[in-house]
Amino acid sequence: MPEAPTFAKFYPLARQGFAPLIQRWRTHVTATDERSLMMLADTARIADLGQPPVELPVPETLVQWASSERDDPPLWLLKALLFLIVQMPSRPVPDSKAEQAAWAYLWLRLRPWSSTDDACRALPEHLQGVLSDALPMGWQDMQAQRL
Repeated sequence: MPEAPTFAKFYPLARQGFAPLIQRWRTHVTATDERSLMMLADTARIADLGQPPVELPVPETLVQWASSERDDPPLWLLKALLFLIVQMPSRPVPDSKAEQAAWAYLWLRLRPWSSTDDACRALPEHLQGVLSDALPMGWQDMQAQRL
């Protein structure tokens, strides 16, 4: 039986879930990678999820981020991905503990929350049970405020 993630292992586990999150995005949208980057940058700006650079990464970079757990994509991109994915009518859900950690990590950073319960209640219903274990660990991780 796989070992359950603990608070100390949460952030490394979340990082492992970033590439699968990008892969999921690429399989659920029909846009080209270039168009996807524009949509994600616009979403990040409009929803106040971060400030993308004026010159966006080349489309190949999105492919690279989707296939590598070593290269961290920018936070604005990851937050925009999650912001849009949780609203998709197809209701995608994370498939692994790493993806659950990544989704929880990013959900908690979309806006300020008063508590982990508050953040969980704000999730779309289809994600509340799926992220119920990862959100408290993500909350502890966020409160620890690593440097």
